[in-house]
Amino acid sequence: MGIDRTFTIVLDNGSSNDGAMVYLKKKFENWGQNILGRKYVHMRCIAHIINLVVQDGLKGKDEHEAISRIRGPVRYMRNSPARYKKFQECAEFMETKKLLSLDVPTRWNSTYLMLEAAICLKKAFDVYEDIDLAYKTDLSNKSFDGVPIESH
Repeated sequence: MGIDRTFTIVLDNGSSNDGAMVYLKKKFENWGQNILGRKYVHMRCIAHIINLVVQDGLKGKDEHEAISRIRGPVRYMRNSPARYKKFQECAEFMETKKLLSLDVPTRWNSTYLMLEAAICLKKAFDVYEDIDLAYKTDLSNKSFDGVPIESH
């Protein structure tokens, strides 16, 4: 199966992809391919669209503040292997298999996973605060206001 049997191509919404698809549609026309008038050759990636919608929703002032108050301590732990190891030791007594992870802008679900893990590991943050004098945070219940998941 080659490009001569292509029905549709799924791409994200990047403008460079739009240009590439204009070029390919012309090539398909030259090759005599006219399936459904080439209307459905370029399909937008639904996962990318959902990511854009969720990221836009997370830009609200309240949501951004709540997420940032958790992202800061998570980043502090993850940016140093020594700190992260100590944090894991603080979390050993907890009944969870969750691992602390930092979110990435291109994956909305990574923000959800970061928040979910941070909430499950909230007590480990409190314990860590007692052993690292350079670390100071207020992950009180107020920090978790507006975070759309429940503690386990």
